[in-house]
Amino acid sequence: ISNIDDMLKYAAAFDGNQLLTDDLKATVFSPMISNTGKTLPYGLGWFIQQKEGITLTWHYGYWVGMSSLIIRIPEKKMSFVLMANSDMLSAPYPLGNGDIWVSPYAKEFLKTFVLAGAKL
Repeated sequence: ISNIDDMLKYAAAFDGNQLLTDDLKATVFSPMISNTGKTLPYGLGWFIQQKEGITLTWHYGYWVGMSSLIIRIPEKKMSFVLMANSDMLSAPYPLGNGDIWVSPYAKEFLKTFVLAGAKL
């Protein structure tokens, strides 16, 4: 439970190395490897995906009556935060599977502001 201003300050703190050193960020934002050797789409608390050579780190929240989404594009020092007084930002989409592209909100943000001109 938070608000947009605090979430954007939180995201900016990652970009300014106020929360973690570069070494710790490399660990947090690296995909984990399963016991079977499979690369997972999840680091330490964040999903990690690559698209057109750009790293996307993201997380979502989902509870009865509320939902949220934060997407960070570290190399662009860009963040996108959505919060809703409804679970419909997250409930209809299987975000837990690790694919941000199932969210129409994320897809529009990424297509418009991050990957403009890329073939998706």
